Amino acid sequence: MRGVRGWILGYLAAQLLYWAGYGVYYTYTRMYVEETMGLNYSFIALVAAAESAPLLLSLATGYAADRLGRRRAMLLGFGEAGATLPMGLVGVRRLPLLAACASSFHSIAYTAYSGALLAGVSGSGYLYSVIAIGGSVGWALGGLAAGLLHGLGARVEYAVAGLLVAAGYSVAVASTPGHLEASEKPGLRDVANGLVRVAPLSASMILSASALSLFANSISLKMKAEIGNPLLYSLVFSTATALIGAAVRPLAGAASDRIGHLRLYALSTLAYIPLSYAMTLAHGAMLAALWLIPIYPFRDVGAMMSLSTRLPRSLQATAAGIASFSFSLSGFLLVPLSALIRGRGLSTVEYATIALLASSLAALAPYLRWGRRASN
Repeated sequence: MRGVRGWILGYLAAQLLYWAGYGVYYTYTRMYVEETMGLNYSFIALVAAAESAPLLLSLATGYAADRLGRRRAMLLGFGEAGATLPMGLVGVRRLPLLAACASSFHSIAYTAYSGALLAGVSGSGYLYSVIAIGGSVGWALGGLAAGLLHGLGARVEYAVAGLLVAAGYSVAVASTPGHLEASEKPGLRDVANGLVRVAPLSASMILSASALSLFANSISLKMKAEIGNPLLYSLVFSTATALIGAAVRPLAGAASDRIGHLRLYALSTLAYIPLSYAMTLAHGAMLAALWLIPIYPFRDVGAMMSLSTRLPRSLQATAAGIASFSFSLSGFLLVPLSALIRGRGLSTVEYATIALLASSLAALAPYLRWGRRASN
C-alpha cells in the first residue's frame, strides 16, 4: 500500500480506523460523565482541557518529525492506544489524567501522520478533504458503536476505542512511502521564519478552538439530558453529524481551492456565532437539527490549508504541529473558563463563546495588510 496511489487509500483507511476509535472514546466519555456526575459543565471542561493541553508539545514534535522521520514518529501512536485501554478501570474522576497521557502520545504520532498527509496533498484542499472523508466516516461509526456498546460498560467501551486507535496507526505506518518524508532537513531558522508568517492565523485558531470546544462540550451535556436514550444520543451527537460532514467534505475542499483557504476559514468561523446562539435557545428536535449543520468541514480544510500553504514542504509536520499547538493553547484557556462558568448556566457559556469567536476573527486583521496572499 506504499505506492504513489496506495498511500492515499491507506491514509483514508487509517483515518477511518483511528477516528472510529476516538469517536468511541469521545462519545462515551461525554455519556459517562453525564450519567455519573450529572450536568457538571466544569468537569467536562476539565476533561476537554486534559485532552487538548498536552498538544502544546506538538510544535516541537512536529519539527522533530520533519527532522528525524514522519513515519518513525507515527510508531509512538501505540502509546496513545495503551493509555486509552485502561480508562474503564480507573473511575470517572481519573479520566483527565489518562486523557492527558493519551493526548501526549497523540501530539507526536498524529502530528507526524498529519504532516505526511499535508506533504502528499501539496496544498490541494480537495484532495485533503477526500482523504478526510475516512475520518468523518470513522467518527460516525465510532459514535454509533459507543451507543451500541453502552450496556457493556466502561471497560468494553475504552478497550474497543484503544484497539481501533492502534489499528489506525498500524495502517498509517504501513502506508507511508518515502516521498512523504521531508526531502530537506529544516533548521530552527526555517521554523522561526514560518512562525512569523502564521502567527496571526495561529492566534485566531487558538481563540476559535477554545470557543468551539467550550460550547460543544457544554451543549453535549444538554443534548444528552434532553435526548436521554444513549443510542439515540450517539446517533445524533456523532454518527449523523459525521456522515453529513463526510458528504460535504469534497464540497468544502473545492470551495477552499476556489475562494481561498483563509477566506473560507474566516467565513466558517463567523457562521458559528449565530449557530451557537440558536442552539442555546433550542430544545429537542430543533437542537438536534442545528447540531447537524455541517460547518466544521469548511473550517477544518480552510485552517489546515492556510497553514500548509504558508510553509515549505520540509515543514509540513511542523505545520500540523502548529495546528495542534494552537488547539493545545485553547485547552489552557478552558481551565480558567471552567472556573468562570462553575455553577452557572448555559447562557454564560454562550456569552464566552461569542466573545472568543469574535476575537478570533479580529486576530486575522494583519493579513488584510499583506495583500492577496491573505486569501490563500
